Amino acid sequence: RKTVKILHTVAAAGLIGGLAAYMVLLVVATPTSAEAYAGLRTSLEVVSGYILVPSLAIGLLSGLVSMLVHSPFLDKGWVWFKALLGILMF
Repeated sequence: RKTVKILHTVAAAGLIGGLAAYMVLLVVATPTSAEAYAGLRTSLEVVSGYILVPSLAIGLLSGLVSMLVHSPFLDKGWVWFKALLGILMF
């Protein structure tokens, strides 16, 4: 159970960090040409592909496994709502 919880927490930290990096790129980079815009899009794609999507997938899967490992979670409405939101985000 502790391993799943740690994995879920690390994935959440990765998701928050990825969103922060995405926001920093959008705020700091002001593309003035087509090449600069293409570079910004490439940077956003790298952040999304290597940080956001994997951490979201790990967080979602570890959350679902946590529901299976810790059976009282199956009776909680907020857990199902959080799982639904995670699936919708993914």
